[in-house]
Amino acid sequence: MKELAQWLKKYATILILGALLVVSVIFGVNQFMDKRNWKKINNNNITALTDSIKYYKGKNGELVAEKTLLLGDMNTLELANKELADKIEDMKLHNPQQVVYIETEIVNEVHDTAWIIQDTDTLVKKDFDFSNQWRTLNGFVQLKDKDLSLSIQEDKVLVNYVLAIKDNKVYLTSDNPYVQYNDIQGITLPKTRKNFSIGVGPAISYGWWPGMSKPSPFFGVSLGLYYNLLQF
Repeated sequence: MKELAQWLKKYATILILGALLVVSVIFGVNQFMDKRNWKKINNNNITALTDSIKYYKGKNGELVAEKTLLLGDMNTLELANKELADKIEDMKLHNPQQVVYIETEIVNEVHDTAWIIQDTDTLVKKDFDFSNQWRTLNGFVQLKDKDLSLSIQEDKVLVNYVLAIKDNKVYLTSDNPYVQYNDIQGITLPKTRKNFSIGVGPAISYGWWPGMSKPSPFFGVSLGLYYNLLQF
């Protein structure tokens, strides 16, 4: 213990300067990381705001839509898309991890059908059915005297979606070939970084203490407030 105290006293200046140097290096690296992250976020958001939806064929031939999401907080989303930010607020969601807005349109096949009807005073009724795997559309056309009427009995569209998010890009596909994606927007909200924290741990210090005439080392347990200089 005495040898350690002498060693700490002898090299106190070097230890203090070394500690200051380490802190300065860590602070510099932290500033560099922050600037690099901001550059990455800005480049990402420029892409998200200017690029249109990209498409490619999936493994089974299905069409896959790809779109880059924004990076930032709810203030960023409000600046970029206030309407979407208001919708999230109306949903009473606090601190969501990701927000995705998708606008789609179903463009079904066009069907033309013609019937030749002779002059008649009786009731004429023609059924139609344009249903397929993704759409149910059927009904009938009726002619009575000079009154022509159309009745649709069923009109349903079946749609499924698969949505995946990777590297801040959203990927969207549907088995329904009649689905078109008009707009895809969204944002990824990273977890808030906590720079300050409170911790308990072992401590080694050197200095003057109450009732002591000269500086001496101190060993013990300390409770402290810590600032996170570097985080990856």
